[in-house]
Amino acid sequence: MTETPAPKTGALVTGSEIARLAGVTRAAVSNWRRRYEDFPAPSGGGVNSPLFDLAEVQAWLGRQRKGQDVSAEVQLWQALRGVYGDDLIGGLVDVARLLAGGEEPERLPPDVVRLARGLADSGGVAEAVSALTERFIDSVRRAGSDQITSPRVVRALRHFAGEVAPDATLFDPACGIGSLLLAVGPERGPRRCGQESEVRRARFAQLRADLTGRVDVDIVSGTPCAATGGRTSRPTWSSATPGR
Repeated sequence: MTETPAPKTGALVTGSEIARLAGVTRAAVSNWRRRYEDFPAPSGGGVNSPLFDLAEVQAWLGRQRKGQDVSAEVQLWQALRGVYGDDLIGGLVDVARLLAGGEEPERLPPDVVRLARGLADSGGVAEAVSALTERFIDSVRRAGSDQITSPRVVRALRHFAGEVAPDATLFDPACGIGSLLLAVGPERGPRRCGQESEVRRARFAQLRADLTGRVDVDIVSGTPCAATGGRTSRPTWSSATPGR
């Protein structure tokens, strides 16, 4: 008679806990799972929330030397905090502008430029922007700020929105950095229009959409884009920073 192996009883960890253990973001852990065939298979949980054996994860991290050194992503984030302080959204805009191929923003020191380009070269521009966005969301959430839409709210609204038709038009009148607007509905198909009163958040939301391959997305500051008719022209961004 073939015996069924007993389930593992060791400590199990989530993807978020692995990210904290290695000093990277959840996006980086997801990338490891895709890129490395020997990454530990889930030992529990569900499809959308897998759990991993802690001992296996620690052994894998040791073999790969992950978490042994401070990653380029962590170095970049720490450098941005040092330069921009509480104005991290301004730092994200400047890095996104750089990765979009524009001129180097004057405020970005050479070491930050080097780290940003190195991170994009190693994992791709979309991965770099997504990783920095995730760190920003985590830091804002821990600080108890209302600058971003709570991930729980995003998940809830995605659930209640249900299936969104590919030819739908989605409009968020206070879209912030685009967390909800870019999350609801299929990645390809719907037209997405956003309005945000704070210039830098609106600009980062648009750059975030562009750099992660989203199409048919128009995000403006102050003036909502039309829900029907032709595409709205992109605004001319000013350096003004209205408070909110």
